[in-house]
Amino acid sequence: MIGREGQAVEVATAFVLKDDWGRELDFHVVRFDERGNGLPAWTSDFVFPPEAFAGLGIVDSASVRCLSAETQMVTHTGYALQEGDVRDLRLLHDHLGIDYPDEVADQLSAR
Repeated sequence: MIGREGQAVEVATAFVLKDDWGRELDFHVVRFDERGNGLPAWTSDFVFPPEAFAGLGIVDSASVRCLSAETQMVTHTGYALQEGDVRDLRLLHDHLGIDYPDEVADQLSAR
């Protein structure tokens, strides 16, 4: 919920943008505390440590901080993987050499 003055309004804390070539940007809203930890805007006890945002991306020629490849790999746990998740994990593994999290390693080697 957002709103400091008057009635609060509900807004999305995550969204995906897709271009004509099928490339996607997956946005998740976080705020940073005084130590640089990323606190999710959605209901979660998870806290992203400052080093989780070691990634750097470019959106329309603007540099943006993003999750490191290692953190992206780890965030794909705790739920049933969809086809896109499997593709993303394989790309991280095959192109950047990031190890699969133990929780999903058997699933990915079996597919």
